[in-house]
Amino acid sequence: MAELLAWSDVSFFSEPWACGAVNEANNLDSGRDKNLSIPAEEPGGLDLDAFVKLVTPAMKPFAVGYLTVGAAGVYVITKHPPPNVEKSWGWGVTGCSTTIISEWNVVHVPASKIESGSIQETTGAGDTFVAAVIYGIGVKQRNVVQAAITAVRVAGRKCQQYGFDGLGDAVQGFGQDEMVVGEKSEITR
Repeated sequence: MAELLAWSDVSFFSEPWACGAVNEANNLDSGRDKNLSIPAEEPGGLDLDAFVKLVTPAMKPFAVGYLTVGAAGVYVITKHPPPNVEKSWGWGVTGCSTTIISEWNVVHVPASKIESGSIQETTGAGDTFVAAVIYGIGVKQRNVVQAAITAVRVAGRKCQQYGFDGLGDAVQGFGQDEMVVGEKSEITR
């Protein structure tokens, strides 16, 4: 993992993978059997602090990591906040929060609120998230948090339908799900 992170500008991690990486590191550090489960402090089984401390030493100083946590949203992990941090972090998403872990900024972008009865298919939501982040950073020139905001919106909409038709295209983008520069910001620190 360290070798890949050392070369990566952008990395994507899933919650199950992150839990496994932390558990494996804890088992190796303590000499315990790798098959033993270690209780985590965070709801959902993820010890966020341990994960950030595990992956950030191998990350480039200007790299970004996206840790998807399913219905809870995503954590954006970056050492250097985007320019004009006060104006850009968390735009348009109530409940966005920023913490510092081992000198790295960790921004939680909550997932879109979806009623359980409206979920049609979750297969492909992670792929949709990754595509929307790449589009946001590469095509729309958004910062890493703005791209995450759009991506959680699009992935949430993906969960409310079968397939990918109508989610967006290269010309029209993602429509109402796009993070618009200048949206009202409500972020806590």
